Amino acid sequence: MRRLVLGMLTALAVMLSLLSPPAHAAADPHITSARISIASNTTWVKPNGQVTLTGLLEGYDQTSSTWIPLPGKDIEFYVSTNTPERPTTTTDANGRYRLVTAVRETMTFEAHWAADSSVGYGATSPAVRITVPTRVKISFHEFRYSPYGKLHVAGYLDAYPQNISTLLLEYSSNGRAPWKLVKKFRPTDGSSFRTTTQWNSSGYWRIHTKASRDHLEGFSPVRLALRWRTDISKISVSPGKVRKNRYVTVRGTLTRWYNTRRRGPYKGQKVAILFRFKGKKTWYLAGWAKTDSRGRFSKKVRAYGDGYFAAEFTGGAGTFASGSPNIRYVNTYKAGLLPTTRQAGPSAPVWTS
Repeated sequence: MRRLVLGMLTALAVMLSLLSPPAHAAADPHITSARISIASNTTWVKPNGQVTLTGLLEGYDQTSSTWIPLPGKDIEFYVSTNTPERPTTTTDANGRYRLVTAVRETMTFEAHWAADSSVGYGATSPAVRITVPTRVKISFHEFRYSPYGKLHVAGYLDAYPQNISTLLLEYSSNGRAPWKLVKKFRPTDGSSFRTTTQWNSSGYWRIHTKASRDHLEGFSPVRLALRWRTDISKISVSPGKVRKNRYVTVRGTLTRWYNTRRRGPYKGQKVAILFRFKGKKTWYLAGWAKTDSRGRFSKKVRAYGDGYFAAEFTGGAGTFASGSPNIRYVNTYKAGLLPTTRQAGPSAPVWTS
């Protein structure tokens, strides 16, 4: 009986050993290495847009010398940014994985499978880069509108990466659409810009950057460049014929617009009286006049020879410059007497036409 019982126990032990797997139940002694692929449905999304990452985990079966899928394996994703948690997923019955995740900034993903008892080491995929365009901040540190209609703008670009190649200077008469493209220009460097343009109408301005692969569309704050129009009436010069180096009187009136409906005299303003010799192109400053309460000005200046007189207003606080719409000719003859201490000639040149 004792022998019979021992025989039955031995037979049972053999049967159990045949029916049970080795101690490393999940192990496959024929798998010697692994590999994993990765693909993305897109390489570009807007901030917080979703991407779908897919791939295949395979092990190399040395028995058949082929790569076979590895199901039920945990896949962890390495990312290039400081995220608190790494996304994970699991391979399906065919060894494939799929992960849908939101991407808030440009980053790279690598799919990683840590080694388990079936393989001596894990596998890591190549990196896939997902680009998320960044916001662009545009600010002004200079915004000037000269009395002669010259707009000067300069400022800073806060953008990453610093590869913005074109900026658009745009104008609107009312600060709303439609905006008119006035000038395209390049930044001074990756973080600043400076440009000028001639524009003889008041209105609103902004800097605009178009959307690109790396950046979202960006706009600067809207700035107002405001100056009111001024006008000088036709000037008179009397007498029209005078001895050389003697005085003539130049008269005119300066007006300005105070709003879109009211125009009136511009009092208390300095007006330049200019002179140009006959046959020459250079203008000289002959003197300054000042407007009265009615905007009228009058100035006695010397006639240094045959030539022309004109008047110019160089602009005021919030007003454009303007010039007389006419020039008046003065004919001189035989020179008059001058004090020996005074030079018989105009001041330094103002400009050459």
